[in-house]
Amino acid sequence: MASRLFPIELAEVGAWAAAHGATQDEARRRLVQFVIIESIARGIPGQLSFKGGNALRFCYHNPRGTTDIDYTALRGIPDDPKLIRAILDAAVRTYSPDYAIACKVQSVRRNPSNLAATKPTYQISVGWAFPGFRGFPGFFESESPSPFSTPVEISLNDVVCETVETSLHDATHARITVCTIEDIVAEKLRALLQQVTRNRTRPQDVYDIARIVSADQFDETKVAAYFTDKCRDRDIVAAKSSFVAEVRDRASIDYELRIGSTGTAFIPFDDAWRVVQSLVARLDLPE
Repeated sequence: MASRLFPIELAEVGAWAAAHGATQDEARRRLVQFVIIESIARGIPGQLSFKGGNALRFCYHNPRGTTDIDYTALRGIPDDPKLIRAILDAAVRTYSPDYAIACKVQSVRRNPSNLAATKPTYQISVGWAFPGFRGFPGFFESESPSPFSTPVEISLNDVVCETVETSLHDATHARITVCTIEDIVAEKLRALLQQVTRNRTRPQDVYDIARIVSADQFDETKVAAYFTDKCRDRDIVAAKSSFVAEVRDRASIDYELRIGSTGTAFIPFDDAWRVVQSLVARLDLPE
């Protein structure tokens, strides 16, 4: 439990929080994330690929996580809010009680709402309650939303280049389909370039890439190929020269504020950006 970045049962929340210097609320949030990930994997196996910051935390032991749980649909997920709600709700209602927690889908929103958009992201709110919470009795029967919720995002028609199956813990039930570390790095490199076209900032991607490069062995040939495929899908130029000053400047905004919670694992922005630059320089990409 000391090295695991999340609790896996209600009985260990207090001890896990104490061992990791976390609050009880943070320990509960991570336990709920674990339960939702497990429930989705058990309820709709192989149909979604886990990705993003929480995939790095839960599957690759990265110290930084996110509030939301991110997936890309691989197959069998319709572009329909009512059907997606039914599928996800059935999974979390069926399996969350195995972990002594109650979870249900409270809302589903398509972004963008324009049905002509072919690469939507579904933003889903999963409400939850623990035994002893005021709303726990009758939770599944109640139509009232829970004040406690965890966001889940599902992207449709996005490029996933490689996945693996893993378990979050020896004692858990599910086999999790997760993007490989190479796929995640390629996705984060593409997201850095998309900062400009989408008018966004992505400091977390700089940190995550720097952590991965420092801690993990991975295939840089695959990263280059996957990055190229993902950029082509979004009409982005996959070249070393694409990492211009504006990309760096946008990624630096609020970096310390958003990454500072990593504590002793913190990497200053300039150091992290140098790691990103070094990686890009080594990749087999056009100049």
